[in-house]
Amino acid sequence: MAFGDPLATAIAAGVGYLVDVAELQEIRDALRFLKGLDGETELDDVLKTLKHFRGSVQVLGLSAQVDDGDPQDASLLRLSPTGDQSISGLIEGTQGRLIFLVNISTTDTVTILHNNAGSAAGNRFWNPGQVNFDLTPDMGVVVAYETTAARWRVLGIAGSFVPTDGAHTINDVKTFSSIPVLPASDPTTDNQAARKVYVDSLAPKAWATVASDGTLQANSHNISGVVKDDTGDYTVSFDTDFANTNYACLVTIESALQNSDRTAMVHTPAVGSIKVAINVGGLATDMPFHLAAFGDQ
Repeated sequence: MAFGDPLATAIAAGVGYLVDVAELQEIRDALRFLKGLDGETELDDVLKTLKHFRGSVQVLGLSAQVDDGDPQDASLLRLSPTGDQSISGLIEGTQGRLIFLVNISTTDTVTILHNNAGSAAGNRFWNPGQVNFDLTPDMGVVVAYETTAARWRVLGIAGSFVPTDGAHTINDVKTFSSIPVLPASDPTTDNQAARKVYVDSLAPKAWATVASDGTLQANSHNISGVVKDDTGDYTVSFDTDFANTNYACLVTIESALQNSDRTAMVHTPAVGSIKVAINVGGLATDMPFHLAAFGDQ
């Protein structure tokens, strides 16, 4: 039977006084579409998809991990966890079906499990980055079913992703799973983040506390050793050489007395070492000291 032909004949004959002509045309087009479907399976998929566009709202309670959860005919599925819970999948997946999942709890988190074996293979979620993620209170996520992958694909997470363009403000404390990469430029204002290379360029490249006998104390940095060459004269060697001898080295004498006749000097700088001389009242004297060196390496 050719569904379209009788209707076309009726429309051409002017039966619009019985039924609106536009309605007849819509019926004709629908019948032609249904006639072209490949058996009951495709028709069933079409009917399910149409059903899911009705905008039904359902509630899914979570008192434990939910596997193969039943969204019924929801296009909006409200997740109601008791304590922090997780969900591994949903049934009733048909090609192109969209469901908006929202965590309606004010205190508890719902974890969307990635490709988790708790649910049948065709009911599982496929998450961005192929990792689990948390729906914190009041957060929502859109999922779409794809028959090729036989998975519910996460399309976007409301309230958790920051757009890649434009200026945006991020509130509260955010924890990164890996260290973010910053632009290859140095900060110019007080509230800008700084790269490690910038911080390293300003920090001392070597420091040490040295006893009066030349013993290197604990917790030094980039110091390979100290040699007491003579009374009040020490050579401090670096683990990693400086790029040149144009580095700065600060030395302070450790003493409870505030005598003006105590001096500490550096001399004979080399890329891999520097000498320290300590003088008290005009005489070379052994005394403990602290050293910090700044420069390029």
